[in-house]
Amino acid sequence: MTANTRDGAPVVRCGRCGRRLKNPVYIEAGFGRTCAAKLGIVIPQKRKTAPADPAAPDGEGR
Repeated sequence: MTANTRDGAPVVRCGRCGRRLKNPVYIEAGFGRTCAAKLGIVIPQKRKTAPADPAAPDGEGR
């Protein structure tokens, strides 16, 4: 699944379609996003959290 490039960095390919994987989460799974979904493999996605709004009420006074 891995091969070396000219600079010696490993190239990891999807276990289903052979496309190059760049995202560490998908490299660990061994499948890309689309192929994992087609195979029924659930890979948790990190969601970006919105920064806290300093003007928002903090729940005091309830």
